[in-house]
Amino acid sequence: MSGNLPGGSPETCTAQTEKFYAGENRLVLHAQAEVFLPEGNAMRAPGEASGLMALEIAMDEMAERLDMDPVEFRIQNDTQVDPADPSKKFSQRRFVECLRTGAEAFGWKDRNKAPGGLREGEWLIGHGMAGG
Repeated sequence: MSGNLPGGSPETCTAQTEKFYAGENRLVLHAQAEVFLPEGNAMRAPGEASGLMALEIAMDEMAERLDMDPVEFRIQNDTQVDPADPSKKFSQRRFVECLRTGAEAFGWKDRNKAPGGLREGEWLIGHGMAGG
C-alpha cells in the first residue's frame, strides 16, 4: 500500500482482492508505514494494477500446486455476489464467459503447460492469463 503525505490516506492496492474471487477463508490486512521519501505524485496505474498482478500470480501458483488448469481454477472460484458481503449480488458479471471465450480464441488447450517449457533462443515462450 502506498500513501502520499504524512497523515494522508493510503492507496489500497488490495481492493480487488476482496471482490474478485469467492472464498470463505480470506484475510486481507492493510498496514501503513511512514517513510521519509519525496512526495508521491501522479504515476500510471498505481496500486490497483500492481495489486491485481499479485492476486493473479497467486491464483496461478495455487492452480499449479493443485495441478489444475488456471482458467478452470478461476472459473471454480468465480462468484456472482460480493464475497465480503454475499447478500449483495453483482448487477452483471460475465467473467466466466470472458475466460471461456478468451481460452477458445487463443488456443489455450493446445498450449505448452510446463512453466519455462518452451524456448526460442534465449527467450522463454509461454501462454499465461489473468483476470482484470
